[in-house]
Amino acid sequence: MKEWQQELGVRWEAVRAKALTLGWHDEDSPFVANLAGRHGSEWFMKRRDDRVSEFMPHDADSLFNHLYGFGEIKCRRLIEILEAAVDASDVSDGTEWAEGGKQRILPKAAEVLDRWGVPPNYPLHLVPLSTRLLNFCQQQEITSLPTLLDFWETIGWNGLLAHDNIGRRTAQELQDLSTAITTADATSVRRWLPLNDGETGLCLRRALAFCYGALTAQEVDVLTLRLVEKWTLEESAADYGITRERVRQYEAAYLKGIRDILEWFAHEHATMLEAWMEGREWQAQVFRQTSSEAAILILAGIESCFADTPQGVARRLAREAELQGWLDGLTNHRDLHLGGVDLQSYLDSTVAAERQPEFIGELTSKGGVVIDLASGLVKPLSPCVRDTLCAILAQEEDAIPLTWLAHRVQGIEGCEEGDSDFILRNRYRWSQLGFLNLSKVLWNE
Repeated sequence: MKEWQQELGVRWEAVRAKALTLGWHDEDSPFVANLAGRHGSEWFMKRRDDRVSEFMPHDADSLFNHLYGFGEIKCRRLIEILEAAVDASDVSDGTEWAEGGKQRILPKAAEVLDRWGVPPNYPLHLVPLSTRLLNFCQQQEITSLPTLLDFWETIGWNGLLAHDNIGRRTAQELQDLSTAITTADATSVRRWLPLNDGETGLCLRRALAFCYGALTAQEVDVLTLRLVEKWTLEESAADYGITRERVRQYEAAYLKGIRDILEWFAHEHATMLEAWMEGREWQAQVFRQTSSEAAILILAGIESCFADTPQGVARRLAREAELQGWLDGLTNHRDLHLGGVDLQSYLDSTVAAERQPEFIGELTSKGGVVIDLASGLVKPLSPCVRDTLCAILAQEEDAIPLTWLAHRVQGIEGCEEGDSDFILRNRYRWSQLGFLNLSKVLWNE
């Protein structure tokens, strides 16, 4: 026997004995590739189909002389990987559990996730996996990341490929995820988990970035028109040759992803919603700046989700009532029929500064009034002698002479026909309709 065989033979038998206590002689033993990932052996990580149990029946002589393709280098690597694995399974560290009377160590992946502050119940649908893999997990009723990793540890590469509609790309995706976690590679894991920069706990901003990153270029464009520019379903669909129903599906799927993330990050969600309800700055809690296309669409999605909450509905109704009150105040303003209301003065004295553009937009679309851009006055669209007369009388406490009243009415633009005869002809009709108090006018003076 060669010198290296004598050295490795002793180590091999020791490893076999320890592996027996861990149940690694059974068919559901760990994959060597996963153990190699923890050990950092890149060559063995490529042997996705080999379980430890396939090597355990071999004694030293069989391993060195009868196992095809295994020379000194491969045997030494295999023994080093298994030695590191069994050393990590020291029963004194409290990480083992009983199964069928045998001692089995917890997967190292669970330890790594715990160290990073990733809860074991972190929803699998928040992990940016391929649609094919997520659908497979749903069929298998796999709902958490630890469960998925344990499933992968059990069935391996070939076991996954044996399922319908699962190809090598999906298996490679799961292999990469498992390797990144078992090797505690935070940089690689951030492809799937929204880890904080300090590698402790999860980050809302990164979770939302995953949601945005799953969108196609067309979805980004359509959702920007819909949520940021506030276009209708039909308008958003027109430029892309799709139906309004397709736009609705884009929006519903995107907002569901946003809601799921906000539900998980409940504390941050509650803080932002409270600030939004009170009209305070809330966007900075997600992004310090909103200049990027991604940030703008994400924030628009969050605000849309806020608007659908009971608090959001109550806020919208309150804001609508407030806006309508301002509009009513302007249309009933005593100066409206007396030459017009100075718009800027009304805005400064009545309308909240941040809502003035919204107020002007509603006022512009409202019938019955018009904004004179030259003078800055809001005037009736069609001046009316009757309304002007009533506005003048409302300012006076005592009865006023008819001649003075007619002169005042005719001085208002658009009411030149309102002379004394016109007023006399219509006074009883206006009185019957409830517009004119006859006692407010001295009809013979």
